[in-house]
Amino acid sequence: MLRMTYCTELIISLIEDAKIISFADYSRIQMKANLAINSLDPNWYDEFISEVSICSGLERHVVLNKCQFWGALVDTLKYIQLGRPEKIKLRSMSINDAIGVLMQEKSIPLETIPTMETYPSLFHHSEQFGFR
Repeated sequence: MLRMTYCTELIISLIEDAKIISFADYSRIQMKANLAINSLDPNWYDEFISEVSICSGLERHVVLNKCQFWGALVDTLKYIQLGRPEKIKLRSMSINDAIGVLMQEKSIPLETIPTMETYPSLFHHSEQFGFR
């Protein structure tokens, strides 16, 4: 599913942003990509690049460079890179340590810092077992 969505978004970027193919090429490229992906072809991306190359009239290495650039900006990759959000740690220390640093460095009185009781979460659970 993500591979097909990636191809769809990349085709749209190649039409609207890179302007190396036209909307008339959309169905042909999408069909070729979906067929390769759904038939579990391990070379589905090569098939995609080849089809874009045929439709654009550009050499394969030029198309590959364009796809690498424009493909890095699609929403599908942003989703994949986010991955398992429960493993993302936004701070390198506990909230109590962070408050201590704030109080020490900035002389901020404790009562001015809004706090709440920590409730169990995936972040808290990960810290208990040493995952960082």
